[in-house]
Amino acid sequence: MKMKIGFNIGESKRENAENTVNTVAPEVVADEPVRSVATVRFENGKEYPYYNDEFNLKVGDVVFVDGKLTGQPGRVTEVTTKFKVSLDFYKQVIAKLNLEFHGEFKRFHGLMLSKDSTLSIEQVSAWFNPPREEEEEFFIGEGYEVALGKFSECPDIHQNDYEDAVELYFDDAVKFISVKNGVGKAIVKSSKYHTVDFTFENGMIKNLYCDCISPNFCNHMIAVCIAIQMLYDESTITENSNFTAISHNLFYNVVSYNSDKITV
Repeated sequence: MKMKIGFNIGESKRENAENTVNTVAPEVVADEPVRSVATVRFENGKEYPYYNDEFNLKVGDVVFVDGKLTGQPGRVTEVTTKFKVSLDFYKQVIAKLNLEFHGEFKRFHGLMLSKDSTLSIEQVSAWFNPPREEEEEFFIGEGYEVALGKFSECPDIHQNDYEDAVELYFDDAVKFISVKNGVGKAIVKSSKYHTVDFTFENGMIKNLYCDCISPNFCNHMIAVCIAIQMLYDESTITENSNFTAISHNLFYNVVSYNSDKITV
């Protein structure tokens, strides 16, 4: 049965901003841990103190903690080295997020695109996922594939999944895409953050996998394909480009923590 999938999703080219952001290369400074108690504010506005003995924390740092708020990043609002606490009552800081990066970024629709960014999938993944004691194990079969501009010819893409993927794309769910030497990785947010793996060469997106529970050509993978198609249609990338693309909203949220390290 012929599908009705198309690619006219109605985003105006006028939304392509001309603004360019150059992030300054951070100085590499060895940071020895300093034991402290850090007060951390979370998205709900609540603040709680946490013991820290692994990092040299400063006001403004973004961290993950253990306890009831595990998995929710919070911002350090106060740090003191004068304390006496018991770990029976205090939870701990378990990760300090590395938010520093550099490169020249240009905005295209909802994405900030760079050809020289230092951002990596490992760094960006750590912004959303606290460290785990054990890595999740995956077993891999054959991957999906689709040709640029030929979504309707891919028998593995279902109409409902495509429509859900378009909605994800417009909801700013595609947080990050990186392609280097044809190997690509992406992060997509739905009910949780998912990692999409793929290869991209000669107009083909192949070896598509997602870590979600769906065995189908899921909406997370399709949303990444849509984002790549949008960048390709704007001639911002070629069929064999190396590039990094990060959600416009996420980009400015992150650089707002490092306002002294960027020039606009």
